[in-house]
Amino acid sequence: MEKYETMETYEIDLWRYFQFLFKNKYLIIGIMIFSIILSYCVSEFVIEKEYRTELWIKVPGNYISTSENLIDYLKSYFFYPEVLDELDKNKTLNFLSKEKLKLERFGNLVQFSYDHPRLDNGKELFTTWVNLTKKKMILDSSSEIMSAINSALKSVSFNLNKKEERYQAIQTGLDKESPVIELEVLFMEPSIVSPAVIQELNPIYTKLKTEAELIKLEIEDLRKQAEFFSSLYDAFQATFLELNQQDAANLERSFEVYRTLESDWDSYFNESNGEKNVSLVPFELISAAQGSKKPIKPNTLFNMLIASMFSLLFILIIAYLLVFIQDNKQQMEDI
Repeated sequence: MEKYETMETYEIDLWRYFQFLFKNKYLIIGIMIFSIILSYCVSEFVIEKEYRTELWIKVPGNYISTSENLIDYLKSYFFYPEVLDELDKNKTLNFLSKEKLKLERFGNLVQFSYDHPRLDNGKELFTTWVNLTKKKMILDSSSEIMSAINSALKSVSFNLNKKEERYQAIQTGLDKESPVIELEVLFMEPSIVSPAVIQELNPIYTKLKTEAELIKLEIEDLRKQAEFFSSLYDAFQATFLELNQQDAANLERSFEVYRTLESDWDSYFNESNGEKNVSLVPFELISAAQGSKKPIKPNTLFNMLIASMFSLLFILIIAYLLVFIQDNKQQMEDI
């Protein structure tokens, strides 16, 4: 019985609770409106607005197999010091951070999106950023490509020298040998007194002549390979130097020149009997940068809704406490 009385001491009259809310309805509405207005002002004038710029790039299927490796690889190049230094020559883009750069892969397509403060030249800025990243990736791969071509050229030149030395040695041997040899044949018949002389092909000469013809064909093929590798190396070197000297405004023309080497790059693997596992161009920009006209952060309507809900919850709790205190005070007075 005592336990029931103790619990009853903490009960409140719900009808009085709703009466209290209705009595102070204008105050409650005013507090909620004030909270909504305050939330609107903070969202619009205090919190820094963020906008989003997006574009799409296409990566060759044989570039990097797993999405994780590709995304990490691309992101590391986007924030390469040389890329950022060329992008932000005036040191004004202090908002750039890896956390705000989002790269998501869909097959061979990668979506590039970045959240940033309001920028008048946002589309141009991020297109330039992508092109500078592409430039850096091409320059790094070009160094490896030229090294591989140069090694192939040295190997072909070495084999060519060996073949030419062997060809000269064979020619010297051919000069010493006669195409035919004469043989004396003695007949056992008494009626034939003098020996007969017959001619046969010289086997040594024939062997050297056959080898010389084969080596001559190999030399011609090696010379073609050496000429091809030499011209390919010169083309890559010239394009490398041109691309390295270009500023951000003229990169697209250099990219076009670089793409013309793609067929020669394929031929290189055919000539060297290698397997092509790296594409010449790391990715292609397939869509222009698109920026959001309205800020993505803060969400003003959402913030106003949250503010109204929290203010209402706060009012209900305060009203409950006030009615609870009044009821308990009245009960104490009655006792």
